[in-house]
Amino acid sequence: MPPRIPACRSAVHHTVLRHAQPIWITDDVLADAFHRFLNVSDANRKRYGSNVPGPLEARRRASRRRMMGLATAAPGIGPDIGALFGADQPLHQSWSWEPPMKPEQSLSREKPRPSALPKWLSNHNGSAGRKQSRFSDPIGEYSHRLAGVRDTTELESLWSYIGVEPQHTVLFSQMAMTHFLAIHKESHGIKTPNARIVRPQTQSRYGMIFAFLQNPKLNVPEARNIKTLIDFKISDGMPLQRLGQLISTIQNSLRLGTMLPSELHDIVDSIPQLCATVCPHPSMVNDWQFGAYRAIWLGMNSCRRLPVDHFDTSIVRKIVEAVLVLDTPPIPRCGPHPVHTLFRVAIYRHLWPTNNDARSHGIAAHLAIWVQRLGKLGISGSTCTSDGLGWHVIKSVLESMSSRRAREVMQETLTLLLPLGKGVALDEGMQNTLRLWFSCISQTCHVCPYADRHLAVVAPNHEIARRFDPVLAIAYFELFSMDQICQFWMHFWVPQYVGQDMGAKKRKLRADKLQSAYKKRIEQSDATEDPRVTSFFNVIMVLKDQNLPYQTTLSKAVELILAMHGPDVAHELYTRLVLARVPIDRRAAAAVIEAMSDENPRKALKFFRAIGDVWLSLCPRLVLALIEHGSLPRDELFALLDHNDPLARVPPEHRRTLTDSTSALRLELVHLVAHAYAGQTAYPTRHRFRNVHYCYLWLRDRRAPLLPLLSKALVRAGVTAPLENNEWVSTVRLRWVLRLVREIEGADVAASLDRLVWHWRGEVIREARRRWDSAGLFARFGPSTVGMARRAGLFADDFPSWRRCYRKVVVNAGFLAPKCVRRPRFKMRGSRREGRRLWGGLDRRLGGKGDSEWKYSPWKWRQEEAY
Repeated sequence: MPPRIPACRSAVHHTVLRHAQPIWITDDVLADAFHRFLNVSDANRKRYGSNVPGPLEARRRASRRRMMGLATAAPGIGPDIGALFGADQPLHQSWSWEPPMKPEQSLSREKPRPSALPKWLSNHNGSAGRKQSRFSDPIGEYSHRLAGVRDTTELESLWSYIGVEPQHTVLFSQMAMTHFLAIHKESHGIKTPNARIVRPQTQSRYGMIFAFLQNPKLNVPEARNIKTLIDFKISDGMPLQRLGQLISTIQNSLRLGTMLPSELHDIVDSIPQLCATVCPHPSMVNDWQFGAYRAIWLGMNSCRRLPVDHFDTSIVRKIVEAVLVLDTPPIPRCGPHPVHTLFRVAIYRHLWPTNNDARSHGIAAHLAIWVQRLGKLGISGSTCTSDGLGWHVIKSVLESMSSRRAREVMQETLTLLLPLGKGVALDEGMQNTLRLWFSCISQTCHVCPYADRHLAVVAPNHEIARRFDPVLAIAYFELFSMDQICQFWMHFWVPQYVGQDMGAKKRKLRADKLQSAYKKRIEQSDATEDPRVTSFFNVIMVLKDQNLPYQTTLSKAVELILAMHGPDVAHELYTRLVLARVPIDRRAAAAVIEAMSDENPRKALKFFRAIGDVWLSLCPRLVLALIEHGSLPRDELFALLDHNDPLARVPPEHRRTLTDSTSALRLELVHLVAHAYAGQTAYPTRHRFRNVHYCYLWLRDRRAPLLPLLSKALVRAGVTAPLENNEWVSTVRLRWVLRLVREIEGADVAASLDRLVWHWRGEVIREARRRWDSAGLFARFGPSTVGMARRAGLFADDFPSWRRCYRKVVVNAGFLAPKCVRRPRFKMRGSRREGRRLWGGLDRRLGGKGDSEWKYSPWKWRQEEAY
């Protein structure tokens, strides 16, 4: 077998190409062809990190050797590479070799014929260039011939005849849509100028338009022909049956991916106006709008080119905002849920996604996730989250179902919201979530106050009823009568309360017996009595007649009444129980007092004094409410603190020291009282500081530990409150407060407070001097202090306390003494009975007589008088 290279050379020498054209294969041509070959092959994959040639490099070198051998085999004659793509003219045979020459400039006007080599070296497939249009003005020719087109078949033939260029496709499609709309107008008897209209025979006027819109070759997305048709029909109108065909066309365009997002934006905005124009009755507009949005959503979901997650979120948000205000049209139910309910949940999930585990649990799982999110954020009423999620979304899903199915979904959602396990306490956030959930379902259209089966939404079974307090469902209970609520409450919760009171001595309770006894008492009760009180009163009396414990039941009944009807009705229930000689737990009365203290503290105080068995430790909010409203003097309030309260004293056997007699609960209450006194902004600062100081003395006398809450109250009432009011804070008071702060909170806190007050007092001094100078008093009386500026009435909340200004004259000391120094510096002369107060110890310049036994300046501070 001959070697490879000689065989190639002999084959080239003996090959006779009859239609070959000689070509000089230079190094540049060969290098260019070689590089283009590498660009389209896998031989250009280089190995990095090693100098050893791999298989790709070996293949590259072998191909280069073959091409070099082919080039050197016949240097005179070579195959014409352009002949592979065909030649426009017959080629002549030439066996003589000629060296390459420069192209000469011809004097003829004919354009030089391009060589075939650049075509082969280019990236275009085929030797022929782009076909030139056979018309010099294709747009004018198309417009002229379009007037005779009657259907889409003729339009396709016209496009093939014209040879539509890519840059003219959008314009030709828009012109065709305008032409078909003109035919449609002419068929209605509307004349259109400059158009020769032929009435269609093979297609109806609407079928012609919809056939054009459903043809992806003629209806290009950039032309926005569907939006053009909608705008035309909004002004011209269309039959109702054709509206459904138009909506189907929109859905098919979305499914095929032949609609731009910008056009879809405008179509979604035009749907309400289109339905209002086409529908003959206003009641049909809602149903057609809902169906149009559902068809658009189905088209987006079934799109073959673009997944629904890649659509613009603003489009989905527009659809959701429109669907939320629409009523669900009545259609037959297919499966466990209507298709409209599934559509709402699907589009809501796209805008407010849930986890994948919720899909297996159905609609209730999605509702539970949304409810937990709203409850965690504290969204209530008509407010929404930042992305638009609100309770109206959940309500729209529930109202799109039937009443029976809606109750089932509500029960499933409640089961998913409650924590699993027995005896699991609900935190504050979960309780707030349940309140909001019951408030939401109470506003749906599926609640019937006259049907007892609707109460089962709150507690489907005893297991669910044990996991939450019925007080959380007050918003739902308020829709029903008190008789229904009490019977439902007795069936699910009263046996649980009775079992807690009985403890280990449990016995089997017959719920039917309790219900029959309750109904008998209801029939015997007076019709003129308040049913809000009578119903719960009969429940307690039924338990008492059957010798069952009722203390927990009474406390829960009071909580229900307070939440539903307020403290006045609870007080009336307490009065009826007292008149019936029923022993009452003091905790129930304390709950009534605390609820009453928020609205009417004086009435709550009267109720507290009327009940001797209630202690102040059971209702601490009463004291704070009295301080906030200013309804009780300080002495009377501390008399209540010294009331006979078993929780206010530590038993002797549990005391660690002899002075450890006051309980920690009472000490915390006194600290809260001091903090409440410091926050009385309606009273003067001296009055507030006096009350807080009294609390300090009360704690000091009992040698109780002082908490940081007391130091904050002292700083608030004695330092910061006067400075906020532009009042002067004496150095004596400041040193005393700083000493307490240092003992209670530490030296660092006291030092930072000292620096703050130092600068703050300087600002107060500068403000007083500014007002003094602005009033023109500096020229007459000289510099002033903060007290002088306030006595002159230079601040908004002050009034002048002196009528004549200070003068440099010697006057009686009693005139200026109350304004300059403290009163305790008067001294007695003579006997005790005949003694009279005289002013002494002052210099003559200050109005004194100068004959005092002790020389003392009132402006000098002495350490023994600081505390």
